[in-house]
Amino acid sequence: MKLVAVIVTYNRVAMLADCLAAYERQTHPPDVVLVVDNASSDGTAELLHDWARSGDPASSDRVVVRMRENVGGSGGFFAGTRAALGLGADWIWVADDDAFPEPDVFQRLVRHLAESKGAGETAAVCSEVRRHGERELISRQVRRKGLIRLRFESIPDRAYSSRQFQCNDFSYVGVAMNAIHLAQVGLIDRRLFIW
Repeated sequence: MKLVAVIVTYNRVAMLADCLAAYERQTHPPDVVLVVDNASSDGTAELLHDWARSGDPASSDRVVVRMRENVGGSGGFFAGTRAALGLGADWIWVADDDAFPEPDVFQRLVRHLAESKGAGETAAVCSEVRRHGERELISRQVRRKGLIRLRFESIPDRAYSSRQFQCNDFSYVGVAMNAIHLAQVGLIDRRLFIW
């Protein structure tokens, strides 16, 4: 199984440095860490140049995709997931530069996929999102048909005690997407800029 982590960044060089350090501390690093730089102007390009060249051969491969202009999160994740598919990814992890994964998140992801029946049919695996130590429920939601329009409901706190639950709306924070399903339904709509 080839796991590619895609991080999108724009003009947050100090935060990006901390983010990349979190990926370097992984107990089971992804096969590739791919950073999409949305044409940053704050020293990000220089940081990424040095980062890409200084990798440990025993750790993740390092890839940088530099955009010509800021295409937002959606455009960045479109470019990143397209590049990850081109690298032969089986699973593509997406996260913004302000998301710092716990050191064992990829180890737990790989174990979860190995232990799950029908993991190949799973479209995405979402990690738990925490902000200031508290679970952030808005990052994982389910869509419900209302009388007039769709409603988005956060996954209730109690659901997180289960091994798995249904979720059909998620933020770009710690989500592993099955590359086969992603290729089938189409990549992220880059026209949305942020969402």
